[in-house]
Amino acid sequence: NKVLEEEWIKYLTELFDGPNEGKVNIVPHIRQNVEVTVNEVETALKSLKNRKYPGQDGLHNKLLKYGGEKLTQVLTDLIQNIMTQCF
Repeated sequence: NKVLEEEWIKYLTELFDGPNEGKVNIVPHIRQNVEVTVNEVETALKSLKNRKYPGQDGLHNKLLKYGGEKLTQVLTDLIQNIMTQCF
């Protein structure tokens, strides 16, 4: 949905860069039909730093990083569903 994509780009740009007056858009174009693999999620999880304060979700990086194969698969499925249904 093109409208949804444009709304997300506007929202993320303002969130991370403030109002986009005279600035280059830092939000990359959202790719459609992207296949997210377990290996990509596993690599991203392994790169997390252990001693970081949790964000608003309250999840510590250690929990995500060492959650095991089941958590990695659940996260992969979740990300894939978001990418296919929302973009």
